[in-house]
Amino acid sequence: MQGSVYEAAEATTSVLVAALADEVPRHVKSGVLELLFQILNGTPGDGADAGVVDRCRARAMEGYWLIVREQSRDHRELPMTRVAGARQRGRRTA
Repeated sequence: MQGSVYEAAEATTSVLVAALADEVPRHVKSGVLELLFQILNGTPGDGADAGVVDRCRARAMEGYWLIVREQSRDHRELPMTRVAGARQRGRRTA
């Protein structure tokens, strides 16, 4: 189901954040950030552990400086503010 997050998303989040450390084409960064947004704003899927989204948010926070760095590079078409917004929502619920 769209918007559902499962346990594999935790490791995926770590890999996506790590991908921001390398110089990659703009379209790749856009895709990485979009997928991060989808994971961080999802809900646990049927049968998934209820804390999976919170753990994904914690993984994303480990590389939050990378997201901030990308935001400071002025890539207007990248969904930076959407990922940062997910971080803020995660902070309020934690």
